[in-house]
Amino acid sequence: MADDPLLELLDEARASDAGRGRGRERSLRRQAEEDASLVGALVDLAEHRSTVTLGTVDGAVHHGVVRAVGADFCVLGAERRSQTHVLVRTAAIVTVRPDPDERHAAASGDRPPPSGLRWLEVLATMAEDRQEVSIGTVDGGRVTGELRAVGRDVVTVALAGERRALCYVSASSMCDMAVLRSG
Repeated sequence: MADDPLLELLDEARASDAGRGRGRERSLRRQAEEDASLVGALVDLAEHRSTVTLGTVDGAVHHGVVRAVGADFCVLGAERRSQTHVLVRTAAIVTVRPDPDERHAAASGDRPPPSGLRWLEVLATMAEDRQEVSIGTVDGGRVTGELRAVGRDVVTVALAGERRALCYVSASSMCDMAVLRSG
């Protein structure tokens, strides 16, 4: 029976089908990687509640769990006790390093964010609540105080301290914004 031509043909067909299946799977994975976007990779990481380390253009490093992703930003659960979370503009992200100890499939990154919510829309909502924030800028500076207003291309912050002097921050120069715990 071992020399049965029909069984040999079926074995060859199974092996051929398995090979084609693996080839198709590799092709789909490669296509997803070629269609990848940074936002899409962040969406994959958020779905897995992955811990990541983000490097930004100002040299800052942020570490935390990806909590949410919008059209042009992501939210990390803050690692510092003085903060509740950190919002990071995707335009300012240089590197995303998932925690190597977490075992998840590689993020393909070929999907859009679940929300079309944008950076300045979120900041405008936060300004209504007069959140205490610390904003990182592309020059490596930080502006800390009460978020007062958000315009078309500028964010107004009442600086921390007794006098509450105002500071206007160019929205395009912002890398991140840490939301500070009150009290």
